[in-house]
Amino acid sequence: MMIVPADREYATVAEVEALRIGDKLHVDSGMGGSWELVLRGRCDGRLYFERPARPDWPSVMIGWTAAEAAERLYRLVPERWARHLMRCD
Repeated sequence: MMIVPADREYATVAEVEALRIGDKLHVDSGMGGSWELVLRGRCDGRLYFERPARPDWPSVMIGWTAAEAAERLYRLVPERWARHLMRCD
């Protein structure tokens, strides 16, 4: 495993609407990092994401509309200068 600084690439509403069960994105943890969320289902126009349990945090289910999710969800993309570290020859 390699840890590198990452930039946030926010999802669009269209990308959020195209997510499939099990797809993963990140959300700001509010503590200087991020939590990975997993799409678990859809119901009544809302998407339901789970933050899986970890030893120090319980599992949480979150329901958002696609527009609300697009304001919060992002992919982590390695910072441009760090991308060369990830190349394998």
